[in-house]
Formats: sequence, structure tokens, C-alpha cells
Amino acid sequence: KSGIETYYTNNTDILQKLLEKENYKHTTNNLRFQTFFNYKRNKANLSIAPYYRQSKNTEKRLDQEVFQQFNYSFVGAELTYVQQLNKTNIISLQSNIYARKVTNANSNFSGITKASINEWLHNDYNVQSMNLFAVDAALRYDVKMDTKTSLYTIFALNLHRFSNNNTNTQTALTVGVAF
Repeated sequence: KSGIETYYTNNTDILQKLLEKENYKHTTNNLRFQTFFNYKRNKANLSIAPYYRQSKNTEKRLDQEVFQQFNYSFVGAELTYVQQLNKTNIISLQSNIYARKVTNANSNFSGITKASINEWLHNDYNVQSMNLFAVDAALRYDVKMDTKTSLYTIFALNLHRFSNNNTNTQTALTVGVAF
């Protein structure tokens, strides 16, 4: 991915675009090994997909030697359970449980002169350079209204515990209609 930087005039009376240039590049390289196990019984289906992944992420500005680079190893499993309760009701659980280990982290922010931007980049680097354990899960309940329409509710939880014992938790409740 690349990003374009846009420069405008400082004149508050007339805001005019002066220049656009490609000045940001983000690359991600992944190598993933995964296997899949599936078990069906009556109206239930359980699948487990353990995996191992290596990832290399690089972000850099093209006009300066400002960059950050991370190499990660992930070990985890994706779990899906679907149960048809009756003709009109289905409940399902999808989760991804994994551990991320940082195998290498580099950065150079010396070209950044604005203190607030420099602080933001260092905070971002500190978070991305920590090992973590994560649980991402979503519980879904579907009610079929007719042959083409169903109502659904999803409760999602994302929990990320970092190596410094800080935890980020996000929950979401979604209610929708599928046509």
C-alpha cells in the first residue's frame, strides 16, 4: 500500500492544493501454515483450524529515512461452532485465539521534528513491539422470519493482553436484518 501526501497553501482566505506526492509505503508479508478439523453431528457443526503464521510489517516515509519494521510469529486456532436449534433458530460462535511473539522490531524516527508526531509514533511503536495474547470471539443468534429474511444479533468481544500486563478490551452488540 502507498499513501499520497497533499500540501495546501497557508492562506486561510484561499485554500488551494499546491502539491501531491507519494510519500508513504506500507508492506506486509505473511507465511501461514494451517490445518482444519471438522466434526458434524445431527444439527451441529464444530470446526477447529490451528495455525502458525510469520509476518513482516514495514511502514516508511519515502522522502526520509523514517520507518518502523516488525517481524511477528503467531500461534493460534480459529474455532467455529454452529447449532441449528429448530427450523427457524440458529446459534453460532466464532473465535480466534492466538499469541503474537515479536521476533524483531526496528525503527528510526530521527527525521520527525514535530514533538507530538514523534510521541505518537513512539507510542505506536511501543504497542506494536510488545508480545500479546488475544481472544476475538463473536456469538451470533439468527431467527429466520421467512424464506429470504432473517433477524440476527451478534455479541462480539475482543480481548488483547500485552506483555506489560495492559489489556485492551472491546465489546460490540449488533442487531440486523439479512435479506
